[in-house]
Amino acid sequence: MVSSDPRSTTSHVLFLLLLAAFATGATAAPLTITNHCSYTVWPAVVPVDRGIELRPSANWTVDVPSGSDIWGRMGCSFDKGGRGSCQTGDCGGLVCASGSSSSNPVC
Repeated sequence: MVSSDPRSTTSHVLFLLLLAAFATGATAAPLTITNHCSYTVWPAVVPVDRGIELRPSANWTVDVPSGSDIWGRMGCSFDKGGRGSCQTGDCGGLVCASGSSSSNPVC
């Protein structure tokens, strides 16, 4: 038997909206990283297969999956092939780390 009570219908709708919000939030969330430093930094997000050079006052918005590792690197120097090193948060000599093979960041 279907209830015609508006409170029951409202409760079901709210439950479904809440369920949808949790399901959506479990996939990824946008994160904007802003460099407020006076020097360039290189943020990294794993398992997102990217890391970038972020100059002072620049922003980077990235969709971050649940369970990701996020850290900043500084004092980096890379060649055109993407190989180099960072004074802090190095990724095994790469501009970007991929998968779980990256070492833990040094902060």
